Amino acid sequence: KKKPPPAATVTSSLISLLTGVCEELSFRVILLPVLALRLGAPGAPSVELGLAASTLSFAVAHISFGGGLRENLVTVGLQCVTGFWFGVAYVLSGFNLVVPAAVHGAYDAFTLLETHVRVTSQIEYAERMADEAMATARPDPTVLRDEVWRRVETVEWLGKADRGFERYIRTLFFLADSDRDGGIDRGELRYALRQFGREPASEEEMDTLLERAFGDPEAQRLDAEQFARVVLELRDDLS
Repeated sequence: KKKPPPAATVTSSLISLLTGVCEELSFRVILLPVLALRLGAPGAPSVELGLAASTLSFAVAHISFGGGLRENLVTVGLQCVTGFWFGVAYVLSGFNLVVPAAVHGAYDAFTLLETHVRVTSQIEYAERMADEAMATARPDPTVLRDEVWRRVETVEWLGKADRGFERYIRTLFFLADSDRDGGIDRGELRYALRQFGREPASEEEMDTLLERAFGDPEAQRLDAEQFARVVLELRDDLS
């Protein structure tokens, strides 16, 4: 596995430390005691209820308004787990900010570095596979299946008709191919179309798009040619 560059390590560490301190100060040091007082009996703050409520608040604060329902549910679930343990660390340490901030910072640093390595590796894979496909795949005018690539070749991209759009499509396809098996499922297709700025709002809209693109609304897995048809269909909608 490729090691992250020193700059990425230092940057992610600083961001993680700052995030850990700010979020723990907000949700544990400030919010937890306030909620414990409000949710507990008069004169008897409930640390347990304060911990639970501050954990839920912490999780909800991580919702992405641009994300889908499933994505946000996963996010809330994950943040409930991590937020709970950050809160437990705060309580068990005698309400010492340093402990949860350090744990939080270490967790964020690991997550950022792991994401950096994974994304960098996927980009390298996508660019390599796209280059290989560009070098070996020349549309054959006698093959009906290659008709889509002949259409792609005629598209001007960044002011030029030099197969730049084809490379863009192929790179986007392999970026979405997270398991690197040469195809993309519906979840990976959604990711790719999100990068294209045209993610379907529902499964019904996805079915309609696939029907219009290549006649199979129930397709669960797409190859590069089918993905190109989907992109061309969306591009035609924009023109």
